[in-house]
Amino acid sequence: MKITKGFTIIELLAMMVILIATVTLFINWIQMKSILHSAKIYADQSKAYADIYIRYLNQNKENIESAVTPNTPMVITFKDIQNQGYLPTGVQQKNLFSQTPCLIVTKNHGSNTLSPIMFFVDGSQVQQEVGSRAMVLIGGMAGIYNNFKDNVIGNLGQWGYDRFISNNGSLIRKCGNTIANNSIFLNISMMNTFNDILTPDVTLHRLADKYNKRLGDSNNTNTLVTDISFAQNGSQQSKKLYFFGKSESEIYLQASDLNNHNVRLYEGAFLADYLQPTQKFAPGKSCLPTEVGAVSSVEDNSYGFQGSILVCTYNPPVCQSQSQNDYCYISVKHNTIKFTNKGQMGQSFLCPAGAPVAVDAVVNNLAINIQYRTCAMSMPQARQFDCNKGNISNTSRDLDGTAKGEFITYPININGSIFKMQIGYKATGVYPDLKNCDTNCRYLGMSRDIYKYPEILNANCPCISGDIKDPIIADVLSVTPTKTSSIQYVTCTSKMVISQ
Repeated sequence: MKITKGFTIIELLAMMVILIATVTLFINWIQMKSILHSAKIYADQSKAYADIYIRYLNQNKENIESAVTPNTPMVITFKDIQNQGYLPTGVQQKNLFSQTPCLIVTKNHGSNTLSPIMFFVDGSQVQQEVGSRAMVLIGGMAGIYNNFKDNVIGNLGQWGYDRFISNNGSLIRKCGNTIANNSIFLNISMMNTFNDILTPDVTLHRLADKYNKRLGDSNNTNTLVTDISFAQNGSQQSKKLYFFGKSESEIYLQASDLNNHNVRLYEGAFLADYLQPTQKFAPGKSCLPTEVGAVSSVEDNSYGFQGSILVCTYNPPVCQSQSQNDYCYISVKHNTIKFTNKGQMGQSFLCPAGAPVAVDAVVNNLAINIQYRTCAMSMPQARQFDCNKGNISNTSRDLDGTAKGEFITYPININGSIFKMQIGYKATGVYPDLKNCDTNCRYLGMSRDIYKYPEILNANCPCISGDIKDPIIADVLSVTPTKTSSIQYVTCTSKMVISQ
């Protein structure tokens, strides 16, 4: 006899309790991980927006200080930041919770210093755990908003604002409608990148700075904002900047004398698969004499031609016409481009900085529409025609010889002499007198020989053709322009063409 043994009810209940507890712990872990992830994103976005505002504040500090008083605060919307070119490419205008940054700048009554506060408007409500953890991740300059009490509590209670919306409603409405509960606030006056009174972070960080990625920017944590002196260290030479050091191979830069600015590479060589400029400019951008030889890649543009590498160059003819300066970034590769009008060029066109000289162009002829009536013979014996009778027709004509244009020039100074460089082309064709009957009859392919006319009744501008004994009479009713003078194409080049 075979006996099958299974689980008892008690064992099944115990297994169910364990399973429920495990699933509950897993769900709580997932929720906590989601909160931490959201808080990290919220904190990172808040610091990134604050850095953008700080850049704007630092570069416009004098104007802001003169405009803001203890009784007249200022609001700076994120749209202001975007319109004035301070918003880096790719930065979204709203954060994780569809909130938009806003900045109110006040002035302290006692110290008379600026006190900017950044916050977020509109969007969705922030979970309390997310807002609190984001505040901790940011640090002491962060705070959180409580919409039930209408106040802001700074991290660890170090600072705060009571009745924030009540006191600043008119300013807040310039950015949006409301502030969501548990939203992050940033007290920018507590950030050393804005407040010079605070001790700055002068250390170099080995990890890449993901908030201020541009090396050379004073806010980048791997950029020094002061000189470094490499001095003697006892009997050891320490005036060196090492790139890679091993006992068998030392690669370093060294100046033989601290007063000698010539730096040499010892015991090594630079090898690279490619050289890539870290900056990107438009051709023709102005540069300084001290930047001659500096290279740049080319900004994306709508023309789509190869711009090559740009080099800061002393070239008065090109640079004066592009940036009113003797020094500018120009391409090291020669370009010749033919720009064909697809309906966008209109009556004038300026060559782009990558190929700034116009060398060839063609414009279109003007065109007209002639509306006329073929006059009917009313009394054949008397050779009489009545122009109130007959069919009305229309015909279009190109006006040969009206395709006229001229190069657009720009004066440039070369060694004290004034030259003109062709920087574009414009169409200058002008319509003749369209009310002149002699001309209009000729456009119609007919004649206005009044000596050959039979008797013509009710005519505005009669024209005649055919045999005198059996003429064709037409009356021009109207002549209207159908095509204005426009460019057909312009050829631009980076080769120099100047005239005096």
